Formats: sequence, C-alpha cells, structure tokens
Amino acid sequence: MRQAPLCHEALGQLGIIAIEAYDQNLGEAGFYSVISGFPRQTLRPSKTVGEREVAKRGVLPLRLSGTAFFKKKRRGEMIKGVALVARKAGMDEAEFHRYWKEVHGPIALRISALRKYVQSHRLSTPLPGFEQVPYDGVAEVWFDSLADLTGMAQNPEYINGAQADEPNFIDTSKLQFLATHEHLMFEEQPLTRDTRWIKAVFLLKRRPDLTVAQFQDYWKNGHAPQIPRDMGVLRYVQCHQVPETYATGTPAYDGMAELWFADMDAFMRYWTSPRIQQIFGDDAPRFLGEGCTAFLAEEHRVRWP
Repeated sequence: MRQAPLCHEALGQLGIIAIEAYDQNLGEAGFYSVISGFPRQTLRPSKTVGEREVAKRGVLPLRLSGTAFFKKKRRGEMIKGVALVARKAGMDEAEFHRYWKEVHGPIALRISALRKYVQSHRLSTPLPGFEQVPYDGVAEVWFDSLADLTGMAQNPEYINGAQADEPNFIDTSKLQFLATHEHLMFEEQPLTRDTRWIKAVFLLKRRPDLTVAQFQDYWKNGHAPQIPRDMGVLRYVQCHQVPETYATGTPAYDGMAELWFADMDAFMRYWTSPRIQQIFGDDAPRFLGEGCTAFLAEEHRVRWP
C-alpha cells in the first residue's frame, strides 16, 4: 500500500530539517523549511532523490513540482541559540553580571529541553577597534532541534521562568536572537566546565551582495584556513545562522565567531600582531559588510555535559 505524505512534524522527527526542491515555475532550487513550508532562497542542492526514492521514503514534495532533495540533521548535531543581551537602564555592570550568573542562570536550568547553557560575560577591557559595543554579553543555549529552540515561545518552562525574569536585569527592547549551527574549526585543547580562558566574540554581517550560502561557504572554507594555529588561539568556532530561518526575516547578524585564548596577554599579542592585522585587513572585505561588532568575554558554564 502506498504511504501517505508525511506532515511537517513527522519530517522533523525523522531528522529532516528542510526539503530542497527544483521549482519548475521559478526555474531554480530552493529550501522549503519543515517548520514553515515556504521557500527561503536559492541554494545548490547537495543530494538528488529520485521519484522512486521519494515514494519509498513516503515523503512527497511540499508546495512544488519537480525533483525533491533532502537535508538530514547529522547525528549528534545540536542547534545553538544565541541571545545578545544588554543590561537594563540604571543597572551597573557589576550588578548585571552578578544577577545574570547567580539568579537568572539557575532559573533557566528549569527548561528541560536545554542541553547546554553558557553565559559569555563581556569584559570591561574593550577589544581594540570595537570600543562601542551594544551588548553586555551573550547567552548560548543548545537544543536537540530547531523546533525545540523556536518552541521556546510556547514553552511554559521558559515563559513562566527565564522569560519572566528577563526584565529584572535585561533591556528586552534590545534583545536579539540567532539560531545557529556550530562548526568547530580547530581545538588545541578541549574545554571543560572549569576552563578559564578569555574569549573573543565577533558578531558578523555578510557583504550585502553575497547570498547566505556564498557567505557561509567563504567564511568556513576561505577565511577560516587563514587563521593561524601558532598564534595563541586555543579553540576556534564559527556559528552559522541556520539557512532556513531566513524565510521568516533577516537576523541581526549572519553569524558569530568565537576564539579562545589562555589570557588577556595572549589575546593582545595575537590581535595586535602585524600578521593578524594584515589577514583581517585583506580578507574581511571579501565577505563581511558593515555593522559587525566584537568584544572580549569570560564564560560561565551553567549547564555543561
């Protein structure tokens, strides 16, 4: 007996986060999000699935005609949510960081879907070249799926706990959220719960003439190999905004880069070296647009495996 088409929820349970398809009306391939079912933007499909294979899987194309393509979540891959936070008016920095760490952190742990939770507290020492930063820190939260992350808006554990507490220390009008895939570019030493390193956080916007796919490809395969491993970087991670989320609007940033150093002196030797300044001076215009920002932070690992 022929299987019926699977609904969006069933697709998500199978680990299929989006369907790509060739749209005969548009003459191009595009992403169709499992969550919204609407096309996002043109991307080069990675794997063709013929009609017979579609029938075998019991999955039929959604809102389109032509050959379907599937993008499956890699085993063990999680979605990393990024919340960019600024303290509320009238609260000094010390009190903001104390409250976030000692009061808000334990409240957020009530969210059962939360797999990892790290607070990156901005240090008072500015990252040279980025003296004016609109945020006091970054909350990083890991979930099993994009549906778990976007479902926080309806999750009572979040609504009645962490969300209700946010106005007590955060300027909620300035809150920005990203949904990302984390790419570990290299790691000289593994992080533990008690590792005390300095982290440089870069919030990036793509050059406006680049597509999301072009930006992410160059950032990962063109820029990342230029970052030297003999200049004190202990760990380098790129967080790419999940492509299908662009179907519902443009995020504040297209991604976040994180680089860890043993201490402040190690970072300053790296950042002020002529070698690094030339790399960034020459390469940044190839893929970055205006509006990027950066700061130095210290991590507080609230939930860690």
